Amino acid sequence: MDFEQYFAGIEPGGLVDPYEIKLLVCYLLSSISEPLTPDQLNFVFQSEGLVNYFSYTSALKGLLETGHIEEVEQGSEKKYKITPLGLDSSHKLQSSLPRSLKDKVVAVALQLLTRLERKKNVDISLKHVEDGYLVECRILDVGSDLMKLTMYANNETQAEIIKRNFEKRVDLLYRTILAVGIGNKDAFGELLEGFDVTD
Repeated sequence: MDFEQYFAGIEPGGLVDPYEIKLLVCYLLSSISEPLTPDQLNFVFQSEGLVNYFSYTSALKGLLETGHIEEVEQGSEKKYKITPLGLDSSHKLQSSLPRSLKDKVVAVALQLLTRLERKKNVDISLKHVEDGYLVECRILDVGSDLMKLTMYANNETQAEIIKRNFEKRVDLLYRTILAVGIGNKDAFGELLEGFDVTD
C-alpha cells in the first residue's frame, strides 16, 4: 500500500493502527451508551480526520467478526452496538489511548446526537391558504412550545425555500429570535457574523 494513501485524511494526533482504532470505537460506543448507525459512526471518525478511512473500515469489520460490537435493528435502521466483550475490552485497555483523542471522539458524537435529537423536536410544515402559503415552524418542548413562528409566502416555490432553510438553520433561527427578543445586541451581531448563505 502507498504510504501517503495510508495516512491520507489523518489530522495530527489521529490514529492509523487498527488495534488502537478498534479500542477507540469500543470506547466511543461504551461512553455514549447508545447505538449508532454506520453513517453516524463514520461521520464521527471521518469529520475530524481522527482515522484513515481504510483503517477504520478494516477495524470495524474486525470488531464485528470478533463480537466486540454487533448489528442491531432499531425501527428501520441498522445500528452498531457495543457487546459485553467490547465493554470489557474498553474498560481494561482505554488508558492506552490519548485522553485528547478520547475526549474529541465523544464530543463529536454527542454534538451529532444532540443535533439529531433537536430535529426530532422540530415540526416545520406548509399550509396552503387563499392568497399563498404559510410556513409554520414549531420547536416542541415538554410543556408549551419553545417557539412557534409562522411566515407567509407568495407561492409554493418560495414556501419550499423558506421551509428548507428553516430546517437547515433552526438553531440559528431560534437563537436569533431570542437575541432580538431579549435585546441582546452583542449576541445578535455574533449570530449575523456567523451566518453563511452558502451552507
